[in-house]
Amino acid sequence: MHIDREQLEAVLHGELSARENESARAHCATCPACGEALARAEREERELFALLRTLDSAPPAITADRLIERSRPRPIGQWRWAAGALIAFSVAGAAWAMPGSPLRGWLAGLGRAATETPA
Repeated sequence: MHIDREQLEAVLHGELSARENESARAHCATCPACGEALARAEREERELFALLRTLDSAPPAITADRLIERSRPRPIGQWRWAAGALIAFSVAGAAWAMPGSPLRGWLAGLGRAATETPA
């Protein structure tokens, strides 16, 4: 009679009584098929635990300083400038496109004034 997979797992994990464990290991020592099955199960378990150790990583250390640093607002000065410029150009474009807008006349007057030479 051979030892089944469940009994092999119980032997590997120390889930049998001392007498049952002794009996199962004695059988594995005398039965080549069961001895190979136990050796294969031990090898597979070692490989599995080795793989799991490579996957495990320690969680990042969280300190009060790190939490405070993350909660601080980020400097956005350059983005404020860009947003302000975008809004100004949008308003100017809308004013330029409006029918009857005085903006065209003002800009034409500024252009004339800039090209005229003082007398």
